[in-house]
Amino acid sequence: MADPVRGHREWRALAAVVSAAALSGLQFGYDTGVISGALLKIAEEFQLSGTSQELVVAATTLGALFSSLMGAWLAGTIGRRLTLAAAAVTFVVGCIVLALAPTLWVLLLGRVTVGLAIGASSAVTPVYLAESARPSDRGWIISVNTACVTGGQMVAALVDGAVQAVPGSWRYMLGIGALPGVVQLVALLFVPESPRFLIMRGRLPEAREALAFLRGEAAPPAVREADRDEDAVTSLLGPGRPGAAPGASAPSEEAGSGRLGGALGSADVAPAAQGEGALASAAGTPPGSPARARTRGRKALRAEMLAMRSAIDDDKAAESVWSVLCSRDRPLRRAVLLAVTGQLAQQLGGVNIAMYYSASLLRQAGFDTSAAIWLAAAVAGVNFVGSLAAAYLVERAGRRPLMIWSALGAGLALVLAAVAFIVRDGGSPAVFLSEGPCGGIPLCAYCVSDERCGFAGVPSGSPPLDWVQRGVCVQGGAATGPAANVTALLGSPDWQWWWTDCPPVSRELAANGPSDSLLGWWVFGASVLFLLAFAPGLGSVPWVIQGDIFPNRARAAGNAIATATNWSANLLVSASFLSLVATLHAYGAFFIFAGAALVSALWFWWVLPETKGLALEDVRAVLGGRPIPRTG
Repeated sequence: MADPVRGHREWRALAAVVSAAALSGLQFGYDTGVISGALLKIAEEFQLSGTSQELVVAATTLGALFSSLMGAWLAGTIGRRLTLAAAAVTFVVGCIVLALAPTLWVLLLGRVTVGLAIGASSAVTPVYLAESARPSDRGWIISVNTACVTGGQMVAALVDGAVQAVPGSWRYMLGIGALPGVVQLVALLFVPESPRFLIMRGRLPEAREALAFLRGEAAPPAVREADRDEDAVTSLLGPGRPGAAPGASAPSEEAGSGRLGGALGSADVAPAAQGEGALASAAGTPPGSPARARTRGRKALRAEMLAMRSAIDDDKAAESVWSVLCSRDRPLRRAVLLAVTGQLAQQLGGVNIAMYYSASLLRQAGFDTSAAIWLAAAVAGVNFVGSLAAAYLVERAGRRPLMIWSALGAGLALVLAAVAFIVRDGGSPAVFLSEGPCGGIPLCAYCVSDERCGFAGVPSGSPPLDWVQRGVCVQGGAATGPAANVTALLGSPDWQWWWTDCPPVSRELAANGPSDSLLGWWVFGASVLFLLAFAPGLGSVPWVIQGDIFPNRARAAGNAIATATNWSANLLVSASFLSLVATLHAYGAFFIFAGAALVSALWFWWVLPETKGLALEDVRAVLGGRPIPRTG
């Protein structure tokens, strides 16, 4: 299908809708990004253990998991736009609670509240954008929403770096998140509801006006004039559609191919088009004139309205989450499988480890807290650039190639990071005694990555070629030194204290390295390569796919199932990562995520069809195994 020629009015409408909806992505991204830097400060103020830190991260995910399923019901009951508005209000309230939280439990309440907001909005935003966009725009528009997620993460990382030295900085980090929610509430006042939702509700005049706005045909006189077309459209459709005479038959969903060159378009639309063309000729309007352009716009608008209405079967109400999960409809079952595995691949590929724990990982790699926070901002910036690349590539390269090559690249980058941690752990002195909040830590590298702890040992050799084979990990700080009686623990007064880095474990490493600084940059470089591979494919395309593949009646429920899968896997990963590192070391965790990414590349090569450029109504045929001819 040839791309439409758009006027400035349609571009303005498109920008308004994308901006209003994608602010949900900005909120989503800000919250997932801000916790990376804020967590270091929260852990310091509340003296949190590793398990408590995991709980702070996971609280938002838990709220999001619940609300992503509720989002389907809300979107089908009050509409897509009002659901986004309700989520924005909830997000603002949650950010205020976080900024004022006096205790850990109030902080957790705020995190759950924010999670309720971003879970619902993350499920509904792809639905709203997919139902509002032209087929040729759908991929890049949903990718823009994903770019807003990563943009929010970058903004959050910059805020983390800018306010880290301010007393109580984490309160500012978390409270500033209310601003995009307030802006979204205002923006949603100026955009329409999804026309497909309005048609499903039988609100045809509103649907026509919403579609006219989205296609740049919504000047007030034209809208009033378009009311005269309702009888013509209804007569073309025949009875049995939403708003038509009761008791009449309805065409099947498959009949509404959405491609007006098919039987439906050629048989039903041509008479009206010819009549309108005859009127234009009779009036003497030359080709290319504004009047002729308006005529073409009204014809295209009527044709698109016809395709939408014919695809929405009045006898099939919007399906629930449960009915979609239990469906025997083969294309719908395949749609659920693709959407769910796409979101699983995104989360099990390790992206939220790079986002939630990037500052903590960079501290483990040898950077101090301030440098780790600023480098985490750079990592978030790379993720944002990769997401912008997705918006450019998704309608050019296609969904399938991006998913496959992205998974391969991400898996290899994670292997590279794992090797860096293997080298680091091999050169780190062992901990033979740990106590208090530092209990159970096996190596110096893990000891100094915890801001509450430091490493003490008795050096062998002489500077600058001194080394330590083993020592103790105890509570303490850079200025205060160890809180424990290290002389008694080590049996020697000749100990030294390390708080941000570690001594080498042997004379050879002391002489030849690699240094902690080099290993830190190795991990940082692997993180950059990971996100450059991940963001254009696994980071963005699963949201595009789930916007593509569900039929009208199951779109809200299907997106809710996929989004709930995302948040479930997110919860599993974020709530277990620090424990996984403690058990398997950092390299073991990275190898697990690398394996998941590489397996997902094989999976998508096997099962994922290409849906680039197809109308929403045509994708069902592809999922059912029927090829759709591509024209234009």
